Parts: sequence; C-alpha cells; structure tokens
Amino acid sequence: MTVLTSAFISSDGAKSWECKSNYYNLSDKSVFSVSRVGDNLYLIMMNGVEDYDLYQLNLLNFELKKIYTLPPGAYPSNKSVQKINNIYFTTILFLGNNGFSTYNYYNDGDITDSLNWKVTEQDGRYSALTINNYHDSLFVINAYDSLMKSKVIWFAKLKNTVSVEETNENKAHLYISNPYPNPAEGLSKTRIYFNQNLNFEEATIKIYNILGEEVGSNANLSFQYLNNYTVELNWNCSKVNPGIYFINVSLNGETQTKAIIKL
Repeated sequence: MTVLTSAFISSDGAKSWECKSNYYNLSDKSVFSVSRVGDNLYLIMMNGVEDYDLYQLNLLNFELKKIYTLPPGAYPSNKSVQKINNIYFTTILFLGNNGFSTYNYYNDGDITDSLNWKVTEQDGRYSALTINNYHDSLFVINAYDSLMKSKVIWFAKLKNTVSVEETNENKAHLYISNPYPNPAEGLSKTRIYFNQNLNFEEATIKIYNILGEEVGSNANLSFQYLNNYTVELNWNCSKVNPGIYFINVSLNGETQTKAIIKL
C-alpha cells in the first residue's frame, strides 16, 4: 500500500476540495505543525519519535522544499515559522538534565539555506517561550523573567512594510530586597533590581526616620552595580540614633520602600 501526503485547497469555504499535488517522499512522515507566511506554508514534519524536519510549501506552484533538519534532541514549538519584516523566526525546545530549554532561531537571508539559521543570544534574564502572530500583523512574544519569577508579554505590531512598532505591555519593574543585616549597627546593604532599559543614575534614594525626617540621600549613600539590572546600596547607619528607618527608592515613576531597624 502506498501512503501519500497530498496538498488540497478549497475556494468555497471548505465545501469542496481539490487535490493540487501528491508528495511520495513524505510517506514516512506526519505533519506536526503548520504556519503560513505570505505565499508559503511552513510545515514541521515528524519522522519517527524525535526527528523533525522543516519544509516550505509554495502555494503558487505547490513546490515542496526541505529547509533543514532540527538538531538532535530538539523539539519544535506549536508554530513552525513566524516572520517580522524580512526576518524569519522559529522556536526550538531542547530537553536537558534540568528540563526543557527554549531557544529562538532567526534567519535574515535565504530561508531555504540551512546555514543562515542562527540562534538569538540569551541575556540571562529573559528566556523566550513562544512567538505567535495574528492576522499577519500582530506578534505576541511570551517569555519568562527569571528576575521577577513571572511571565512577561511583548507585543509587536507591523506599522508598515518596512518597520515594526514595539510596545512593552509589562510595566517597568523596580524591586528592593530586604536590607541585611536587619537589625543593623553599622553598614547595611540593600539590593535594588530594576528594568535593564532604565538608567539607575536617575534614581532618587532617600532614608527617613519614623518622623518622616530625611537622614540620608544620594549625596551620602553609595552603591555599586552588580550587573545591568542590579545595584547594591550601602548605608552606614552607625551615626544615627537607634530606631526604625525607611529606605525609599524612586525610579521612572515607581517607588519602593523598605524598613530597617538601627540597634
């Protein structure tokens, strides 16, 4: 018995179908996922249990091309290929000892050339989970923020054929860890986390006593950068009276406050 993979089209709302082409070389494969970009369909074909290939099907002439084979141990996402302007993206999962890791590959050249596919760099904070498009204009990117321990979403909407307008729907974060030691007698340290796109030099830092009187500010406080989204604030509280104090940090319209006890 011969098994065929065929391409059918319908022009009357799926009431009737016309077979446009048969593909004998795919008899041992099954379709895992399909996405459309322009006049092409991109199909992830599954061969066996862990082998996946990406194919391009031209909807004008129904020519089918194999683009590349996913690396060993790789699993495709639910959408095979997405396109933003002239850049193609695909999401691949790798199963390791600590579970799945997510990587996004992109191609800014000839999509049929497997050598043009490159992995996007990971910045250590965000790991992309999925890239989905809606009506060929709105792109939704879901990711995990390892700093805030939460999911974030970015929206990218095609403004015209040559540019993309990006909107970050996630509010700029500002977070202050608990001071340590607390209670303190001398030097106290507090880590401040912020959106890496912000300039921490613009932050306002003040320390108040329980009466609301200012006892410290940027002028007599010191901090050091630990990375591009974390600083460590140092406050020597040995010269103030015992009591409760409040560390107040404001940046980009957000304010966070932490209490510290001076012995």
